[in-house]
This record gives sequence, C-alpha cells and structure tokens, in this order.
Amino acid sequence: MRSCYIELADNPSPTMQTNSHHQLKGRLKGFWEHEVDGGARVRYKRGPDDRVVVLVVYAGSAPPDTH
Repeated sequence: MRSCYIELADNPSPTMQTNSHHQLKGRLKGFWEHEVDGGARVRYKRGPDDRVVVLVVYAGSAPPDTH
C-alpha cells in the first residue's frame, strides 16, 4: 500500500496505462484502478485538474465486477 500511495501521490494519471494501473470502463467510467499486490486493488477518481486523487472508492481484494 505504501508504494501505491507514493505512486498515486506522484502520478495519479500516467500517460501510459498498464495492466496494473488503468482507467476503468462501462459503469465505472471516470475511475482509475491500481493493482497493489496479490490482486488487491485501489479504485480512485482524480480531481478536475487530473493531478490529485480526490476520492478513493475501494481498497481491497479484486472486486467481483473486475472479473
């Protein structure tokens, strides 16, 4: 979780999406997801300027809607 916090604080909107850090689609459009370790996820929404995380909506094991 510490490395996730550091990464999100430094770069909440990476220019290149990866399998472990990507923008969600469908009903979760507008949210981003970061895979922490062992399948744990952090979902968040960025602020209007795309530089700050304003809301973490989920932190835990992979939720069922990601499978």
